[in-house]
This record gives sequence, structure tokens and C-alpha cells, in this order.
Amino acid sequence: MTQIKVIVPKGLLFYPDKILRAVENSLDGASEGARIDFEATVDTWDSKPKFYIARSRLSRFIFTDNTIYSYVNDGTRPHIIQPKNPDGSLFFFGKGFRAKTRVMALRSNKGAKATKDPVKTQIVHHPGTEARKFDVAVEKKWSKQLKIILQRTLDAEFIRQIKTNP
Repeated sequence: MTQIKVIVPKGLLFYPDKILRAVENSLDGASEGARIDFEATVDTWDSKPKFYIARSRLSRFIFTDNTIYSYVNDGTRPHIIQPKNPDGSLFFFGKGFRAKTRVMALRSNKGAKATKDPVKTQIVHHPGTEARKFDVAVEKKWSKQLKIILQRTLDAEFIRQIKTNP
């Protein structure tokens, strides 16, 4: 959980409803920005997961229910791949693959399918996939941004307050 410190202008201290509104608006803006960053990580994917924002008082949670995205974000452990077809063999290309995503990068590249050196085998000992940690990158970026957004929103609320009640 991200914790931030901001300065609440003295003129707002007796208006908790205005402070709450500023915080909620700041959270809405930052969470929408974070959702857009998550979408950027799948920009070049053929099947793009949807990202959602769950709202509660003083809290936002961005999530997807896409299993493949969680495999990419969290990585996979080494595992064995066995054939499912009747002849009991696996066929794949061994070289030429280039991943569309990178660790902690909030973007998606073109990538490339493996198209060289065909392989036919009975079993594959897959080494696993390195976690891309998109969630960590988004949290790191938006925890910094949220502090700035919240301070600006509180300052604007204070200016609005003194203009309406001089």
C-alpha cells in the first residue's frame, strides 16, 4: 500500500468534506492514469485483456481477470510440457522468438514469433518465464504522481474556498 504525505492548507482544515472530495478526485485521476499504463503493456497483443478500477472510499484497485496477463506479470516457474495430440509429439520452432514485453517497462513492442530451427520432441522442460512486474512499475510511477496530483488538488480547493468565503 502506498502512503504519501501532503500539506493541507490551514484554510481547509475545518472543511473535511472538501478535503475528502480533493482526495477522491485525486485518486480517480491517478487510478485512471494507472489503468491506461496497464493497457499500454498489452498494446501490441492480439488478445488484449480489459482492466477495471474498483472504487471504495479513499481507495482504488486496478485489476484484470485475464489469466495470461497474470502469467506474464508474475512469471511462471519451470514446468514440463507434454503433448496432447494423438501421435505423442510436440512440434515448435526453436529460434527467432522475441518477447513483446520487458521487465518493468510500461509498453509493449512488436515482438516476433519463432520461425527458425523446427523441433519435434516428446517432452519439453520449460525454464519458466521471467516476471515482467508491470504492477510494480505502475505502483512506483503512480505513487509519485499521486502525491503531486493530491497536493495540486488540495491547493486548488483552498483557492476555491478563499474565493467563495473571503
